[in-house]
Amino acid sequence: MYTLAEKIWSTSVSGLTVIGGKGGFRFEALKENVSGLHTFADCSFYEYTECAIGNNSKDHPYLKVSRCVFFGAASTSTVGIAWGGYVDGLAIENCAFLLNAYHLKIGPRLSGSISITRNDFIAFAHSHKRADIWIVPNNTDKHGVNAGVGFVISENKFGNENMDATDSRILVAEEEVLPGRDRLSSRPVEASSTGFLSNLEVCRNRIEGISGLAAPFIRVFIERIWRLNFYHNVISGGRHTFLAEFQAPRSSAGSNSVATWTVDLSSSAPDGLPPFSMDVTNRYIGLLHDQFGLLGGSTWNQSSNPVGIDADLSLLLDAPEEGRYLVDGGNKLPVTNKLGNQGQAVQIAVIRDNPSASVSLRLDPPSRFQPAWLDADIKRAEKRSVSAINLEVRNDLGDVALKRVVRLPPSWQPIRLPFVFPTDTGSWKLIIRPVSARLGTEDQFCLGRIRVYNAKQPVKWEHVGTMGSGAWDGEHLILGRTHIWISSDGSIRYKSSKPLSDGDGRLISSV
Repeated sequence: MYTLAEKIWSTSVSGLTVIGGKGGFRFEALKENVSGLHTFADCSFYEYTECAIGNNSKDHPYLKVSRCVFFGAASTSTVGIAWGGYVDGLAIENCAFLLNAYHLKIGPRLSGSISITRNDFIAFAHSHKRADIWIVPNNTDKHGVNAGVGFVISENKFGNENMDATDSRILVAEEEVLPGRDRLSSRPVEASSTGFLSNLEVCRNRIEGISGLAAPFIRVFIERIWRLNFYHNVISGGRHTFLAEFQAPRSSAGSNSVATWTVDLSSSAPDGLPPFSMDVTNRYIGLLHDQFGLLGGSTWNQSSNPVGIDADLSLLLDAPEEGRYLVDGGNKLPVTNKLGNQGQAVQIAVIRDNPSASVSLRLDPPSRFQPAWLDADIKRAEKRSVSAINLEVRNDLGDVALKRVVRLPPSWQPIRLPFVFPTDTGSWKLIIRPVSARLGTEDQFCLGRIRVYNAKQPVKWEHVGTMGSGAWDGEHLILGRTHIWISSDGSIRYKSSKPLSDGDGRLISSV
């Protein structure tokens, strides 16, 4: 093994074959190593017992590995590449990872702009591989900073050669800290931790499974994976149980307004089956948008159901009247709402500079980890209107369930925002603030018919009606088996089955 103990400005290695030993190249310096490119191309590493290429630096960007082969010793727990410390610009492409316990170990101190592209991840022996890619989450920066933004895993083959039923493809876990161990030799800590992973993108991969597969695609030992994107992957040969399975209970910190995932189910489904044998995840992330009904029985699924009436609806806030709006730093004036009802909407006029001016509405106790909805009508004021408002659902303990900035239209327009309550503790309220208000010029906005509720599906609050003719042989109202229509003389008639003529059925009222 080539051990590089000091800062190396740049590295260029090509056409080299290394057989045996602990590995190929160890960048041992702990300090920053921000300089030139470190490139490895057309190299082969065989029978190493620890790690082929690895570093220990706390800041070491610009590793480029291409067209290399990694085949560790079968009797040991090897790592193909172990690279961490603000790894910006890391690119591993067109490589063959043939035998390792962990083909890739990325992190800690992920930073971002990571590309894992067009590689083969397979196993030349049973009961040896633990995961194709081990991601060590960021735990050094607060609030998910430097936690993997721009981390793309794309166009790879996750093969099923010598696959075991318990094999996951991606592991997200901290690394152990033990005497005599470093980044190249440490092992995962399979216990819940407080690390972050943000904006991981898994796309256009070929994912081969086996019959009876009993493991998730991603095995997770942290609570916070934010903005995961999974799309345009091809799954065949067998399905993982979950896209991501969390290994420990989630606290309120693990579910909030930035934990949204985008999961494309339709392009990943094998032969019309759900892409995962159990569900997308075993922990509530948010609302599952499943437009093709591939996970119709999922606990989290709602959007394949139409807007309508939900028997499990729990109304947490119903504020049609202006009296429910508590205004701090402003005045309120009752106005006509979208349906033409006077006094069931308000115009807010700010009298203090931001951010102190706000409108707050108290909520009843919610259900945590269940679908929730904020429905409202919004519009610009006729004069001196602000252009946008900030909507926030939070409690007095500091937990945030929803945070959105919404632009205001010139006329009444309904909005519907799905979200999840991370906890049912504390006192919850909806807080609405103008964005960039300027007293005397842009300081007014309008709100109406605000409702917050827990329900499996969104609920319709509009008039029941049709824009059709309303005639017996046209579009008309149907309640159960009862048809209600307007006859040619303007009277209203009904019948408990389909009407056969204009005068069929019975009269409800005449003109």
